[in-house]
Amino acid sequence: MAFDPMPIATRTSPLALAQAHTLQAILGQAAGVEDCAAAFPILGVSTTGDRITDRALLAAC
Repeated sequence: MAFDPMPIATRTSPLALAQAHTLQAILGQAAGVEDCAAAFPILGVSTTGDRITDRALLAAC
């Protein structure tokens, strides 16, 4: 069954990426696709909190 890719958006921490890869495999198996990475690409998301690490986020506003 062919369908448009359905991206999985996740933060880029090692834990979040590991969870996204697990989800990608589960979804690929449930959908019966051979190429899970193409069917469910993982998109890394970076938040303000990920970029500002030298001060409190409240101070950044």
